[in-house]
Amino acid sequence: MSALACGQELWQALELREAGGADDSLECIGLLGDAHNAATLTAIEAGRVLARDLCGTEPERMSAPAFADYCVDALTDSGLSISVVEDRDILERDYPLLSAVGRSSFAVLRHQPRVVKLEYVGEGEIERTFMFAGKGVVYDTGGADIKIAGGMAGMSRDKGGAAAVAGLLKTVSMLKPKGIRIVAELGLVRNSIGSEAFVTDEIITSHAGKRVRIGNTDAEGRLVLADLMSHLRIKAASAIKPEMYSVATLTGHVVRCFGGYTAAVENSVAKQAQVAECIQQHAAVWGEPIEISQLRRDDFSKIVDPSAAADMLSSNNAPSSVTVRGHKYPAAFLIQA
Repeated sequence: MSALACGQELWQALELREAGGADDSLECIGLLGDAHNAATLTAIEAGRVLARDLCGTEPERMSAPAFADYCVDALTDSGLSISVVEDRDILERDYPLLSAVGRSSFAVLRHQPRVVKLEYVGEGEIERTFMFAGKGVVYDTGGADIKIAGGMAGMSRDKGGAAAVAGLLKTVSMLKPKGIRIVAELGLVRNSIGSEAFVTDEIITSHAGKRVRIGNTDAEGRLVLADLMSHLRIKAASAIKPEMYSVATLTGHVVRCFGGYTAAVENSVAKQAQVAECIQQHAAVWGEPIEISQLRRDDFSKIVDPSAAADMLSSNNAPSSVTVRGHKYPAAFLIQA
């Protein structure tokens, strides 16, 4: 823990480093331990550095295309399979909810959406498959339901889920664990405002064929994740012992409930397998404690479209941060959408 804490304190912002204003970096830190532990800590910190660079960097330097490019550069020669979806026709066909979130951003070349696909296949017989959908809203204005009263500050960090997944793949590519396969999709989009922006009351058909009525354009993260997870569920059908995770800075409601800690929300299958408990135990050992939240039956009632014209409602018309069970019922949406 001391070594990782040291690494975190030594990290300096990418913008500062690129501007030449950063302190000279340390070339080496001595660890009193064995070589295996040193290699493990080095790999973990390399992933954390990549995640910090991607998440903590301002929205022009780390726009959706720039985020994708940074991932590709950082993971070149890593042994991972990497591809980037950037064609608008393909994005709108295969990621319709994600494309709706970024509809207004298509007009600006440097802001256009991207989907980054990453895959790791370990040596030997594959025994387990892990699938990750990472939310990468590189700047979240709130869209037509615009954030006000200073609420937009810091929204360049609404890409923490995608950044974390990219960092994880960096670490895995260095540790090269055997017998596992990891498939990840990162949805990178800017929730821009303009004449092309999507608005509440629209009904948009998801990749899975579900007709979604938009309740609030600022509940955009679940839209991005739904399309990513729909692609992953198809791959999961033929995968060996698949487990699927969504990773996101989904809503400020988590902060209201737990402060700066991550919350894990399970579906029924994950709960029976005690997935969150297992993660919680490991997270505590590594100094990254998490809280476990319970998905309940009434969370599904929040996504019913009162008009019955659509299959579901994406959210109510209030910010999730001030909505009762605001970080729990989005899981119900993702299960259905």
